Amino acid sequence: MHEIRRLNSELIKTKKRIEQLEKGMADNQFFRNIFNSCPVPYCLNDENGNIIALNDKFKSILGYDLDELRTLDDWWPKAYPDLEYRERVKQTWTRRLEKSLATNTGFEALEVKIVCKNGTQRSFLASAAPLTDAKEGIHLVILYDITDVKRAKNTIGDLSDSVTTLMYSLGEQNKALLLEKEKALASEERLSLAMQGANDGLWDWDLLSNKIYFSPRWKGMLGYAEDEIENTVHAWECLVHPEDLAPSKESIQVFLDRKADKYESEFRMQHKNGYFLSILSQAFAVESDEGQITRLVGTHVDITQRKQAEAKLLFQSTHDSLTGLVNRREFERRSEQALLTSQQQTLSHALCYIDLDQFKV
Repeated sequence: MHEIRRLNSELIKTKKRIEQLEKGMADNQFFRNIFNSCPVPYCLNDENGNIIALNDKFKSILGYDLDELRTLDDWWPKAYPDLEYRERVKQTWTRRLEKSLATNTGFEALEVKIVCKNGTQRSFLASAAPLTDAKEGIHLVILYDITDVKRAKNTIGDLSDSVTTLMYSLGEQNKALLLEKEKALASEERLSLAMQGANDGLWDWDLLSNKIYFSPRWKGMLGYAEDEIENTVHAWECLVHPEDLAPSKESIQVFLDRKADKYESEFRMQHKNGYFLSILSQAFAVESDEGQITRLVGTHVDITQRKQAEAKLLFQSTHDSLTGLVNRREFERRSEQALLTSQQQTLSHALCYIDLDQFKV
C-alpha cells in the first residue's frame, strides 16, 4: 500500500511538471514561433520520459501529434514496431545520451529508421541536446530527414562515395555545432543555442519599423563577430551576391503579397574572407489582428557543402571518370539539344567524330 501511495504521488508531481512546462512554452510566444518554424523535426522531452512538445515539422513529416505521444513509452513501439530493432536503438540512444551528459560533449548522431503514422518508413539522423540545466532535465531531440539522400545512394550505385561524403559532412556539422552549445539562462537563450545545434541562423524583420535582428549565429556563419554587421536590411543586401539580390527580394515580395504559401529561397552570401556561401532562407509571417503581415521571422542554413556535393554528383553522372570528358549519355543529350535548336532557329552545326582504337592509359 505504501508503494502504491508513493507511485501515485510521483504521478501527480509529474503531471504538474508537464502542465508547468506546457504553460511556460505557451506563454513564450517567441519560443513557440521559432520552435514551430524550424524546417527540421523537433521534440521536447524530460528526464522522466514525458514528451512535452512537438513542432509542426515533426507532425507533418511523421504524422504523429502530442495526443498520441504523451510519453516515450508511447513513442518507442510506434516508431520502431520491430522489437529487436527497437531495443537496439533504445540501448544505443541511452548510452550516447548518458555519455554526452557525463562528458559535457556533443551527442553523437544516430542513424535510425522510423515508421511514420501512415505506415511508411523514413531514415533520420537523430541527435539530442540539453535545453535546460541538469536539474530540470529537458532535452531537445533533433531529427534530420535523410530519406532522399539514402534513396539516391541506393539508386546511383556508382556515385555512392559522393553520397557517403555528404552524409559524413552532415554528421560532422551536427557534432561541431552541438559542441558550441552553452548553458542557457532564459528561454530565448536556450532556443538560440538549440538553433546553433541545427546549423540555423535566426533573423527577425519588423516590417512596420523596418528594423531587423540577426542572431550571433547568423553573423558567425559568414565569419563575422556580432558587432561587425549592422542589424539593417541594407547590410543583408550588401552581402547577397549581386546576381541573386533581385530574385531574393522578389521572393520575399511574392510571399508578402500572399502569392505563395511559404517563403523559401536559396541565394549566395559573401563570407568575410571573400568567398560565397550557399544559403537556404525560410520564414513564417506574423500577422496583426487585422490580418496584416507585420513581421517575418526566419532562419538561414548554410547549404554550401550540400550544393558542392550535388554539383559533384551531377558532374560524375555526366562525365567520364578517366578522361574528364562528357560521357556518351551526356553527349547524346547535348547533340539532341543542338539539333533541336538548329531546327527552331535555322542554324547549322558541324560534328567531328574521332575513333581511338584500343584507347588505353
